[in-house]
Amino acid sequence: MISGPVALDLARGPLGVAVARRVVSAVCAQAGLGVDRLTDAAILAETLAEAGTQQDGGRLRIALLATRGAVTVEVGPLPEGGAGRLRAESEVPGVGSVLERLADTLDIRATQDGDVVVLGFGEPGLAASGQG
Repeated sequence: MISGPVALDLARGPLGVAVARRVVSAVCAQAGLGVDRLTDAAILAETLAEAGTQQDGGRLRIALLATRGAVTVEVGPLPEGGAGRLRAESEVPGVGSVLERLADTLDIRATQDGDVVVLGFGEPGLAASGQG
């Protein structure tokens, strides 16, 4: 089991997208999220990696924290206005923001270093019962 936060500093390109998807999937699995939530988080990781690497010199920082039944994903800090751009870049025609659709919670925090997008998956304390 992952015992602490996981930090990623990803470069632009397909390798960064693949790494983000796999690491987020692994952390969600260890937290006990069901298959559907794990898949949602993996899709979001891909979306974030594809959109986010267009900002801040082509690098994207992602921090993950797993607890039993839940995972928190923090993306950033992003340059000024970066959270809004990230949200806009995740828009799918007829669907809306993928960030808002797939995450259980979405929060944008302004920090001294820039915007941080915080996404939550699952419910703390509740692990999947083997059904997805």
